[in-house]
Amino acid sequence: MLHCAPSYWARLSELLLAGRPLRFSRDAEPAAHSRPQWRADAVRSELLELMVAHLSHLPEPEAADRVALTVRFLDSGLARWEHDSQAGVDGVAPLAPFTLILTDLGVAMLDAPSSDSPQADAYPRHPHLADHQALSPGRADDRSAA
Repeated sequence: MLHCAPSYWARLSELLLAGRPLRFSRDAEPAAHSRPQWRADAVRSELLELMVAHLSHLPEPEAADRVALTVRFLDSGLARWEHDSQAGVDGVAPLAPFTLILTDLGVAMLDAPSSDSPQADAYPRHPHLADHQALSPGRADDRSAA
């Protein structure tokens, strides 16, 4: 992003993600003529799968959603930085410290405890959310069935 000014990489990436499903597909078959792109996709898929596997404390669907949401959050943050720095918005941090903030937030998003796990019902971490969950449709039925 710093080597090509103005850079449109993050904004283009954000636009490309906007038209895709939340989770990244593992089933994409490469076209015979697109081997270099397929290699990049394979590396990206492997990285995403390793990230999901690292979140073994979460159910796999939640871990996959969390990874996908974190990627989108990071991409969106970089796109906003790109836009604001090009537009000359006051107070835009340099890219290096900004990416450290994004990294901290991304790690926190991935490592945050689940509010949707069975343990969350037994040990609510957020009392105000526990009250809301008890009033949500279907939740009371789930608890009475247990």
